[in-house]
Amino acid sequence: MEYETLILEKEGGVCTITLNRPDRLNAINYQLTEDLVNVLDEIEEDPEARTVILTGAGCGFCAGADIKDMADPNAKRLPIGQRYGFFNKLENIGKPVIAAINGPCNGGGLELALCCDFRIASEEANFGLGEVKLGIMQNHLL
Repeated sequence: MEYETLILEKEGGVCTITLNRPDRLNAINYQLTEDLVNVLDEIEEDPEARTVILTGAGCGFCAGADIKDMADPNAKRLPIGQRYGFFNKLENIGKPVIAAINGPCNGGGLELALCCDFRIASEEANFGLGEVKLGIMQNHLL
């Protein structure tokens, strides 16, 4: 299956999911959340899939929510109750998930990494929850 905002590669039981919005540091928007849910469903149903690697295209893992997209009144949005379903799906997929963190990993991107069973970070990786400075707590961390 083809996905608009990520790449799925399968080799010898290893499924590599690459978040593929490098121009936005792989920031999370509606399409990415939809693609993540669908790809995780595909992997979960694949009897040959034994493990998952999650990484980001370009120089970043995931910058968190796409703020530019959030500011667009015409952008497609998930209902509040469904916005964080992909975090739960990632945590409960039933296969070991490794986050290969190759650069900035902030906000929702950090939450995404924390949902994985293992995290491996490159020397270029950095982590942050900028929302805390604004008095905002990440929903999935509650």
